[in-house]
Amino acid sequence: MSATLQSTSNRSQNESLKEMFQPHEALDHPCDLTLLVEDGKEFKAHKDVLSKASPFFEKLLNSDMKEAKEGIIRLEMSNELVMSAVLEFIYTGSVQTLAPREMAENLVFMADYLFLPKLKALAMRVVENLEAMNASNCISIYHFAELYRCDEILSRTRQFILANFTSVAKTNEFFNLSNEEVEMWISSDEIDVTTEENVFEIILAWIDRDKNERKKYFADLFRQVRLVYVSRDFLCGVIATNYHVKVNDGCLDLVKGALKAIDSNNFDDLSTPPRKAPTIVVCSEEHVLCYFPREDRWCNVGDSLGSHHRTQIASICHNELYSFSPSNSEVPMSQMHRYDLFSNTWTPLPYYEEGAMKQIVVRNGCEIYGVVTKYRCPECNRRLTGFCPCLLSLYGQEHYSCFKCKGRLSHAVCQTCLEGEFDVSMISRYAPESNVWQDITSFDSGLRERVCLVASDNFIYFIGGGVRGEMNKYLSDVDRYDLNQNTWEKVADMQEERMLPCGAAAHGKIFIAGGNKGAPADTCEVYNERSNEWEIIWGLVTRRNQFRRMVCCDGNLYLLGGCYGGDSEGAIVERYDYDNDEWIKTTTIPFQQNENEELGFASACSMEISKNNLSYTVLDSASIGVTEHLTKKTTRANQVAKTSH
Repeated sequence: MSATLQSTSNRSQNESLKEMFQPHEALDHPCDLTLLVEDGKEFKAHKDVLSKASPFFEKLLNSDMKEAKEGIIRLEMSNELVMSAVLEFIYTGSVQTLAPREMAENLVFMADYLFLPKLKALAMRVVENLEAMNASNCISIYHFAELYRCDEILSRTRQFILANFTSVAKTNEFFNLSNEEVEMWISSDEIDVTTEENVFEIILAWIDRDKNERKKYFADLFRQVRLVYVSRDFLCGVIATNYHVKVNDGCLDLVKGALKAIDSNNFDDLSTPPRKAPTIVVCSEEHVLCYFPREDRWCNVGDSLGSHHRTQIASICHNELYSFSPSNSEVPMSQMHRYDLFSNTWTPLPYYEEGAMKQIVVRNGCEIYGVVTKYRCPECNRRLTGFCPCLLSLYGQEHYSCFKCKGRLSHAVCQTCLEGEFDVSMISRYAPESNVWQDITSFDSGLRERVCLVASDNFIYFIGGGVRGEMNKYLSDVDRYDLNQNTWEKVADMQEERMLPCGAAAHGKIFIAGGNKGAPADTCEVYNERSNEWEIIWGLVTRRNQFRRMVCCDGNLYLLGGCYGGDSEGAIVERYDYDNDEWIKTTTIPFQQNENEELGFASACSMEISKNNLSYTVLDSASIGVTEHLTKKTTRANQVAKTSH
């Protein structure tokens, strides 16, 4: 489906009316329905075509209502141009529309009214593209998308407002917000402000636009200023002396409480976190790196444990960073660690001891799920965690050998000899408070392996993969598990077969990229959960890099990590441009090049952290051989973070 935008500056209204779409009437398929729009204009159409396309028409035309009997439907809230575009979309699947924003907005309204979600999404994108989003118009676009439930545009607009909040707060659209709306925005952890002092200044500016009416809202808004992160000089010299603060005892008490906490350096009972910036964390062979997309800045925050292509890192609530390393030829047991960004320390954690953890996935930013394979001994049917006594007596404890071919390996059975009846797959959930993995459900994975896991809402998607023992067998299958209903469901297959693709959920859709189908794939697909359809979107900048990760950060999708070394291609970070439907190179990971130029691996995830909470070194991402510029620093906010963390 495509839309061709034409500007009314180049086309007259009369030309537009002459080119209006009219359904074709054939002898064997005559029009049997009349649509009446504004000013009594009529459109002829077919009941069966409209009923198939729109639940609105289907329900109305299959009822006993007058419209169904007479074959006349009045839609006088629509004009000729809008109804022409609606019918063109229903009959052809595409639409050629005019550029005025009013026309596109009316088309969104009619698409929403007639239950045409694809047309609504298309028209909403037209609204967004006709006038490039900026600080002056983003709030009106946000409200329009909210009104008509255009979730994808709403999410992207929200992220734009948060990322540009300092500029947005200076616009007329912001000054015209209600007190409830202002409070909603300034209460967010994610607004991008240089300092907490900016939030106080934004409140004063909004009140000054109508001081007599708005001063009564000051106390409620002032509670959203995180005073303990304001400098002491500003707190005493500006805030404590402000008229609105002085005349409100509750506000003065908040200032006194913040001063007491600052002077005592006691942050044990601090309940308000600092503002946080969306961050991409990368664990390479040697370092833990942070990338701040809003500033296009890389920082080195600490030392890595090392990484290989199956290592995964994940961030969950409280912004704790976990590293999961499945067993390999050098490390016979799977490993799990938690990393503290503020103290640069790794802590080993009890790992899943009843099987081999294959992959992990994070749901809703606060729950970690893993897919586990549990092996059973063919001699005694005992579930294997390493070797059971009968296998040890048969093959000896000194050898990590397969119980069938006796080849050396890290698990109880090798890939060549593994048979389906000797293993079972589980979905398990990790409880960070108790460091315990709890089995949720078991399932038969058969010979399917190397799938991509993506969590979206209450679903875990199992996407693509390969067939164990068959070198050139790749899969396009997609299944999902409903965590709420404890049920499995087969959904639409991808358009291409892919083994080991990477993926992420964003804006109510599932994005999948890369993978292997005999050769590295350079295409990307997007799955619409509402329509149960996959669509190919623009190809990737690079395709040779394997084992990459896709992360959603600040509402944007990024592809990064995987293999690196030898050349700089493995360090390229790609970002998906929604407006132009393409992947673009956005930055380069400042990996430290090793002397032997050996192949390295890096894993990545997204999280939100306070930039002032870290001791870090700023890196130059202009080249792979990087230069460190800034010495490490620790601030008062850092002390707060360490205590609360």
